[in-house]
Amino acid sequence: MLWTTGNYDLVVVTEGSDEAAMAALLTTGSLGNVRSQTLRAYSSTEIQKIISLMP
Repeated sequence: MLWTTGNYDLVVVTEGSDEAAMAALLTTGSLGNVRSQTLRAYSSTEIQKIISLMP
């Protein structure tokens, strides 16, 4: 967990299968006391591959 300033108070980075992560997010969100935003992140290798596809 990282504490931040600006639009977000903190950032939590987790790893898991897509299904497990979504189930945890839905369970936490259903409690009504937090809001979340899921963002796709890329490793340096992945982003280099994506950039190499640019014309």
